[in-house]
Amino acid sequence: MHFIKLRKIWYLISLVIIIPGLISLFTNGLNLGIDFTGGNILEVRFERPVAVEKVRQVIAGIGIETNRGIQKSSQEGGKVTYLIRTKTLNQEESTKLQKALGKLSQMTVLRNEYVGPIIGRELTRNALLALIGAAILMVIYITIRFEFKQGIAAVIAILHDMLVVTGIFSLFQIEIDSTFVAAILTIVGYSINDTIVI
Repeated sequence: MHFIKLRKIWYLISLVIIIPGLISLFTNGLNLGIDFTGGNILEVRFERPVAVEKVRQVIAGIGIETNRGIQKSSQEGGKVTYLIRTKTLNQEESTKLQKALGKLSQMTVLRNEYVGPIIGRELTRNALLALIGAAILMVIYITIRFEFKQGIAAVIAILHDMLVVTGIFSLFQIEIDSTFVAAILTIVGYSINDTIVI
């Protein structure tokens, strides 16, 4: 088949994507979002329309990092409500942020709370163990049905798919949250299905 004849080109393309991604993973790591690290959630209501760009400029101006950006949660009449996710703030930083936002318009703080990490180390470890267990079982299954080397090739194919996605996220420092874990598991599921069925 033509795509088999071109396999060296596909190998090269994969390496061009994976190698920089691996280097970035070891040097920069992943940009973990609030689901992994925890942080603060501030919900504020402005009494008159305030553009999201203005809110973003004010927050950047006082040197506070936001996680998952700034979301407009509702808008009624001339009032607009924003949900702002930040890194973990101390009392001084929280007060500074509220004062800075208050300069944009008359403002009411609806919520200001700390949120712990949803995805802890134990959950991450359990997910990795589950993936390793699934890989071992897949090797055993393919070895029984076909050959051992084909089982190893199937595991390599899954690792390839995971490394491509994870490497790109690390390379461009795209923030990851709980949806990233779901996406990786979905990729693994499709990869297993394609590897075994096809």
